[in-house]
Amino acid sequence: MKATQAKRSTRALETPEHATAPDEEATAPDLGTLVHGVVNSTAAITFAASALRAGGELTESGLETVTRMAEAAEMVTRMVKTFATASRTSPAHPGQGGTAADLYEICCEVAEQRRSDDGPAILCRAFGDSRGRWDRAQLAALVGLMVDAALAHLDSGAHLTLSASGYGRHVRVDVHGLGLLSPKARRVCLEIPSQVDPALGGLMTVTVGRGRGTVLSMHLPR
Repeated sequence: MKATQAKRSTRALETPEHATAPDEEATAPDLGTLVHGVVNSTAAITFAASALRAGGELTESGLETVTRMAEAAEMVTRMVKTFATASRTSPAHPGQGGTAADLYEICCEVAEQRRSDDGPAILCRAFGDSRGRWDRAQLAALVGLMVDAALAHLDSGAHLTLSASGYGRHVRVDVHGLGLLSPKARRVCLEIPSQVDPALGGLMTVTVGRGRGTVLSMHLPR
């Protein structure tokens, strides 16, 4: 029988790569400038990808690479715009609205609920502070839908990895499994947030993980 494995000890040992030192924050661009710069850059990538596809001279693998490049640029654009909106509308201090909860604990509960004798193990990991204030039931439902999608559409192999991360005023939950999603399965996964209360906010992304595999990620304001 494969038991769910939780590795909470990693919480205090790992720091997000994009964590900013205090002296760097003092010189960081304002939010509007940052959004404008990123959106312009990703628009240029999308335009270049469209031009390459229209040229009709790409090999099959080249066409796949360019398509993924355009999808990644569009994903970054959506992510930045969503983060900008969340930063303007989320409370300046924690403790306003919702119920205090720990995303890592919710992930462990979801993993335990989906454990089975013949199914894959679900490894739970935590990075940073994954606490915030949300509708706990809705957040648990969202994480459950992500895990269910990974089990249904990915080759989970020996296990799935379910991670909760905290960075600044946001948290992220990742579900990593082996294999790549078909275009139809990708659309299904991106529509997962529409099945829960939109008040949760956040953004769903689907990316190719390190090595083989796909990562379903949900980025949420605390």
